[in-house]
Order: sequence, then C-alpha cells, then structure tokens
Amino acid sequence: MNDYYMLADVARILRVKPYRIVYLLTSGQTPEVMRLGGRRIFTFEDMLRIADCLQVQIAAESQAKQGRDK
Repeated sequence: MNDYYMLADVARILRVKPYRIVYLLTSGQTPEVMRLGGRRIFTFEDMLRIADCLQVQIAAESQAKQGRDK
C-alpha cells in the first residue's frame, strides 16, 4: 500500500521549513514529484530522496515504514 504525503507533512516529518523542499524541487536538485490538482504529492521514496539531499536523518520513520510492509 502506498502512502502519500503533502508538502506540509514532509516538512514536519523532516523538521525543515517547506520552502527548503520547494527550493530543492524548483532548482532541479531533486526530481519533481507528482502533482494532483496542482498540489505536490510525495511518496515515502520521495521523502527519503529529499532527506538525503538535505542530509536529514529520518531513521525512525524508515523503520516504521519497514515494519508496516512486513
């Protein structure tokens, strides 16, 4: 089952301001994510990619995701 997140959710989980994520996307530092109704929709993999670009650790969320998939 795929979980989807909005920009505010991703920013809260990664503990960064939303504009930092938007900057990564608009400057091409990370691939643009899918859009639905003009809003960015992030997958867990998108969130991991952004966390890597921002050098943010989200180990707890990663472990939680792995636990749900088993």
